[in-house]
Amino acid sequence: MSHGLGALAPTLAAVAVVAGAADVPDATAPGWRIAGHLTNTAIREASGLAPSRRCADRLWIVNDSGNPARLWAVDSRGRDIASLDIEGAANEDWEDLASVVLDGRPWLAIADCGDNLGIRDGIFVHFVEEPETERVAPLAVRPALSLSIRFEDGARDCEAAAVDPTERTVLLLSKRDPRPALYLVRLPPAPTWTSAVHSAVAHRAAVFASWPPPQGGSNRGVLGNIGNQPTAMDLSPDGRRLLILTYEDAWIVERRAGEDWAIAAARPMLRAEMPDPAEGVLRRREAACWSADGACFFVTGEGNEPPLLRAVPPPPTLRSPTDR
Repeated sequence: MSHGLGALAPTLAAVAVVAGAADVPDATAPGWRIAGHLTNTAIREASGLAPSRRCADRLWIVNDSGNPARLWAVDSRGRDIASLDIEGAANEDWEDLASVVLDGRPWLAIADCGDNLGIRDGIFVHFVEEPETERVAPLAVRPALSLSIRFEDGARDCEAAAVDPTERTVLLLSKRDPRPALYLVRLPPAPTWTSAVHSAVAHRAAVFASWPPPQGGSNRGVLGNIGNQPTAMDLSPDGRRLLILTYEDAWIVERRAGEDWAIAAARPMLRAEMPDPAEGVLRRREAACWSADGACFFVTGEGNEPPLLRAVPPPPTLRSPTDR
C-alpha cells in the first residue's frame, strides 16, 4: 500500500508531510512536516540525533562509521551551528546519540554500538558534557566516562540507544533479532566520572511481543525484509514514552507509572506512520529524538542534504502493529 504525501493512514500521526514546508505545525495541528534540511555537506550519514539540554532550538547530530569522531550542532531547521570534536575516542561505528541531565549537568551520550556481523567483543557509550558556549566555532571535549559494554548473551548488532536519568541506565535495542530485545546498563556513580573507562554488562530486560513485521507494499521494493529493523531510539523527558525508529516508521512504547520495561513491551506499540520510503521522502531513516520538552519528535537520516522531519503526535490511540 502506497501512502504518498497526502494519504497517511489514521494511526498515531495521521497527516501528510508537506514537501518543502518552511514552518512546523503548532501543538494543535498534529502531523509531519519538513522542518528543514541538513545543509552541511559533512553531515551525510546522520545516525544519531539528540536535543540540546542547554540551548533552545538546538539539536546534536552524529555521523556513522568512517567519519571523524565529531558531533554537529544544528538548529531545528537543520541549519549548521557548530562542531564538537570528541578527543580520545574513535568512531568505530557510532550509531546513536542521546542527551540527558544527570546530577544537574547536561550530557551527550555517544553510542558506539554498531556491529553488523555480530563479532565485537564489546561496544562503547561515551559521555561528554554538553558545552556551554553558543559560539559558531569548532569545539573539543574528552569523554568524562566511557562505558565498555558486553551483552550478557553474546554480541548483538545495535543501532538504537537511549538514557533513562531516573533509573540511571543506558537502554540498548538489538537490531537483527526477529523480536528485538531491550537491554539495560547501569551507570556508575557520577563521582567516578573522571575520564575513566568502566566495564559494564548489558542485561536483557524485555522483548517486544508485538514487534511490527515489514509493512510490505511498495516499501518492499526499497527495503525488502529489513524495513522493521530499529535504527534509533530516544526516551521522552518524562521517562514514559520510548520512541523507536525503524527504516519504515516511528513507534512509541508507553511505560505507565511504576511499570518496568518488560510489562510495557508486552503491550501493542503506537505507530507514527511515516511516508512510504518508496515515495522518496527520507529513504534512509537513521536518527530520531524527542524535543527537549517532549512536545514533538524529529527524524532524519542519510543522504545529500537530507530532510529534518518534525512530528507532533496527538493523544495516542493503541493500535495493533499490523493495523493499516
